[in-house]
Amino acid sequence: MIFADDRNFYEVLDSLRDELVLINFLHDGKDFEKQLNLLLKTQQEYRYAFNVIIVSKAVSENISRDFNVIGTPTIVVVQNGRQIDRFLGSMEAGELEEILQKAMAAIELTK
Repeated sequence: MIFADDRNFYEVLDSLRDELVLINFLHDGKDFEKQLNLLLKTQQEYRYAFNVIIVSKAVSENISRDFNVIGTPTIVVVQNGRQIDRFLGSMEAGELEEILQKAMAAIELTK
C-alpha cells in the first residue's frame, strides 16, 4: 500500500505499469480507516497479487481531476496504464473481491 500525492503519483503508477493496481481516492472521514483496513486485509488474502495506491482527494485535486473522480471513496482499477474498472462509494469485502476477480479475469484474457 503506497500513499501518493501530486509530487510522486505518476512516478509510482509508472513503476507499477505491469501490475494490477487499485487507486483508492479517499477523503479523511469516518470511512477512511475502514476502507484502508479492508484493502490491506484483502491484499494480504490475495497474497499481494495487486498493489494499492492511496490518494487523498482533498490533497491531490489534479490527480482526482485526471481520473474524473467526482466523489469519494472511488476505486479505479488500472492495468498496463489503462483503466479497466472503477467503483464509487464505500465498499464491503464482497464487492472488493468481485472487482478483483473481474479484473484478474480480464487480465487473463489478454495474456
